[in-house]
Amino acid sequence: PNLYYVTVKFAGDDLIDRIGFRKIEARGKDLFLNNRKIKIIGVCRHEIHPDWGYAMPFELVKKDIDIIRDMNCNAVRAAHYPHGQKTIDYCDELGLLFWEEIPLWGNLASWADSLKEESFIERILLMFKEMMARDMNHPSLIFWGLYNEIDTALPQTRSLTERMVKMVRAEDSSRLISYATCSIHHNVP
Repeated sequence: PNLYYVTVKFAGDDLIDRIGFRKIEARGKDLFLNNRKIKIIGVCRHEIHPDWGYAMPFELVKKDIDIIRDMNCNAVRAAHYPHGQKTIDYCDELGLLFWEEIPLWGNLASWADSLKEESFIERILLMFKEMMARDMNHPSLIFWGLYNEIDTALPQTRSLTERMVKMVRAEDSSRLISYATCSIHHNVP
């Protein structure tokens, strides 16, 4: 991919970021990247190591991503929390597609009371906004994943999903939105 450096200087401070441009869209059941139909072949990847925990050295992250690429994959799903900045940078460099989500997973039926609490919902939305602000300029990032293995049959899940989609779309209309459900019954838009 073609990546570009952007430098902003203001009042004696500066910010340097690397960006890229791409167009991702769904047309029916097909995905298109820069108007070319693609098939996503990828893996879910946890950024955790038995010796290093969640503080994996980049050499090990790079090794994982290189193995994924050597398997002829074109995508990585960051399971189930934002991964390190260097991970996404490396995916940008290689042209691997990236799916990112916040740490919201499990059977929300056990969280039904929490979903009635506005402060709980506000924390979920804040986590998502912070993740989006950090990673918005990464061209490899094509999916914002709302949650993982949530019971989408619950009415509270529909309300949560509607609020999340509205917030994500207000911040970024260029990426696809996804979720993983643990229910065969769907009650979400």
